[in-house]
Amino acid sequence: MSDMGKMAPMMQMMRGSHMMPGMQSDHIEGRIAYMKAELAITDAQMPQWTALTNVMRANAQGMREGMAKMMQVGMPSTAPARADAMVQMMSMHLDGMKSMANAGKPLYAVLTDAQKKIADDMMSGPMGRM
Repeated sequence: MSDMGKMAPMMQMMRGSHMMPGMQSDHIEGRIAYMKAELAITDAQMPQWTALTNVMRANAQGMREGMAKMMQVGMPSTAPARADAMVQMMSMHLDGMKSMANAGKPLYAVLTDAQKKIADDMMSGPMGRM
């Protein structure tokens, strides 16, 4: 199997539905603009919003860099080494989700009830839609 064939599951994980909410790295700026418009972020909420978007951008950049590194070195050839690579990527994914949760809580605290409903709807489903 080619390196690309071996990497396909990892690439799908990083780019597809298993990625952090809102973190499809190629589309982060669009997601941020969409979320800001949907939530109708006010000037008073901008400090919390900016903190969250900084985390979103950093997470997306980390995913892009991880993917680039993986593309450069290729997927390991043995099953145990591939499993270790998957664990490493999932750990990065989990760390990013924790960062998003931590950055999102202060924003959520300053949202109006109507904005909270929108945010709750954005996060519906097993992995959210943010």
